[in-house]
Amino acid sequence: MKYNGKFRKVVKDKFKVDLRENYLPDQTYINRLIASLDNVEANNYNQSHDGFSSEYKYLEGIGVSHSIKEFVNGCLNQLLWINSILESGKYAETIEDLEEEFDYITPTMLGVPWTLDNVTKKGVFFGGAEPFQESRVIISSENIIEIAMALSIVAEQYDEPIASKKSEQVKSVIISGPIKLTKEGKIKNYCMDLLKKKLHAPKYM
Repeated sequence: MKYNGKFRKVVKDKFKVDLRENYLPDQTYINRLIASLDNVEANNYNQSHDGFSSEYKYLEGIGVSHSIKEFVNGCLNQLLWINSILESGKYAETIEDLEEEFDYITPTMLGVPWTLDNVTKKGVFFGGAEPFQESRVIISSENIIEIAMALSIVAEQYDEPIASKKSEQVKSVIISGPIKLTKEGKIKNYCMDLLKKKLHAPKYM
């Protein structure tokens, strides 16, 4: 087994998780992952954060996904499962081979559009059921790194703006305080200085 060191580093750095040896397919999140990638320009997976964001907003709108954390974690786990396929160095071109080599049972129920078609030297191929039969997503040892980076960007987009907004509001309150030379103004300035020191003081556990 040949590990994809670059991919593993991105996952550890961006998601703060330790990779396990075994991951299993989850059809619900396979659909969400592959549908996100199918929303972007063919094989331009470095821009797939737009696809992830679009898919999440759609699922959120219909009441399926309740949090970005759930969405990202589900997609990440399926990306890790796909990476385990790539790292195994095994190939499979039939349904029987896919089931035997990768514990993947092709879904037969209606309403499940994305399935693992085959695994070749080029990568892991996903095809779509109707009306997505013309679509095909290929994940390789190279572009899986871009996909992981894009998924981490989506998580940051939903988390960081809220925190930075609050920070800016606090700064504006501190900076825009009135400055007067009267006794009352000096007292206010003194209080503001104390507040600044308190906000910037190091916190200890």
